[in-house]
Amino acid sequence: MSDPTVDRLVRLEGARNFRDLGGYRGTDGRTVRYGCVFRSGELATLTDADRTVVAGLGITTICDLRGPGEVELMPDGTIVGAEPVGVPMGEGDADHGNMIERVARGEIAGVTEQDMAAIYVSLLDRFAPEIGSVLTLAADPARHALLFHCAAGKDRTGLVAALLLAALGVSRDDILDDYELTNRYRSAWRIAQLRPELAARGIDIEVMTAYFSAPRSAMAHALDRLDAGHGSLEGFLTGPAGVAPRDLEALREHLLEP
Repeated sequence: MSDPTVDRLVRLEGARNFRDLGGYRGTDGRTVRYGCVFRSGELATLTDADRTVVAGLGITTICDLRGPGEVELMPDGTIVGAEPVGVPMGEGDADHGNMIERVARGEIAGVTEQDMAAIYVSLLDRFAPEIGSVLTLAADPARHALLFHCAAGKDRTGLVAALLLAALGVSRDDILDDYELTNRYRSAWRIAQLRPELAARGIDIEVMTAYFSAPRSAMAHALDRLDAGHGSLEGFLTGPAGVAPRDLEALREHLLEP
């Protein structure tokens, strides 16, 4: 099990969910290296001071999981020394039919954890090769430190993080713990920020809490579906995601402490 007292957050002024994936116990009891792979939400709101901090982490590769429309609206900006790599996994809220607008129009009553699970299953079905490409990049030590991110840093980013940790032999409980850290670092703030705006439109944000948070059951269901459909998460990675077995070995070689 992971140590809940470990703080993986990189503290920044303009981003709330930028964190290190290191420190989890993986294959053969070896530990995921700190400082090699990071996950985050969008980078457009980073301050100049933040960009200096991020550059100081040795980031060489930034995998942007957002779609072209999202990137155009909120471009990342430059991180010195980092190569941007587009790995689009859809257009985020636009792909989901803008859930806030659908609730406001009365088309749906809200967004449940089951709805989020269905969204995750759909993302896995549609974007397996994109997930595989991020893991393949992460297997190359010349790409370290590598950062991947989407908009909120919880859904698309959460799925990539879950499968990367699974490839490293991290336990299911620890994978879900990492996913839920978004609730600590971002979700509560985001819900508080949106509450008055939605109330003014007659929407009780409680009916949409699952959409703005990281519900453990949603990620657990999505991963269970992969297990059932492919025999294991590794079966998904070497199958639809297209990760070569040698790259899985390279991931473990370079991202796990000896």
